[in-house]
Amino acid sequence: MLGPNNHAILGLAGLMDAVLGGAALTLAFTAGELVSTVEFKINFLHPVRLGDELRASAQVDHAGKSLLVCSGTIYRQGPGEATATAVAQGLGTFNRYPAGKRLGELGALSELLP
Repeated sequence: MLGPNNHAILGLAGLMDAVLGGAALTLAFTAGELVSTVEFKINFLHPVRLGDELRASAQVDHAGKSLLVCSGTIYRQGPGEATATAVAQGLGTFNRYPAGKRLGELGALSELLP
């Protein structure tokens, strides 16, 4: 359910951007690159209720020279429910660029790794 300020929608959109960006960054980072969101689209399929557990997954669908296209899904599973239900699907485009352009601001690339 949504609160009066649509917090659940904003939270799902933020989660989708993060999971899509994470998929893009996983590929770009191994090449010494970083990513930024160019655009993303989300389809809300079902409501999320208080107490639901959320899981999200994403993959890179296209890896071009300067852009990455990723798709992902967010799932909810309520207490006592045996199966998860897809609540949102998203598609994102990410710009890839050499990490060296930002090293002065971000520090050494190795410091970014967990």
